[in-house]
Amino acid sequence: MEGKNKERTENIVAQFNIVDIPTKREQYLQDYNHCPLCGDELVFTHVANFVDGNVQEEAYCMSCNIRTKSAEHGMQ
Repeated sequence: MEGKNKERTENIVAQFNIVDIPTKREQYLQDYNHCPLCGDELVFTHVANFVDGNVQEEAYCMSCNIRTKSAEHGMQ
């Protein structure tokens, strides 16, 4: 009985191509760098304000013509 279970498990694992499953890091980078609406790559702009010590980051989709992200980061 153990041989049949092992064979069945191996067949199930073979059906799912484990190599094609992205890691959490890869999935995060994919989501961060691509438009949530159309999937095209986002264009990022960064404007530094040295007086206040921060950087304004914006992401823009050229295909959808929308701003998808806006964040402010502190400089060190």
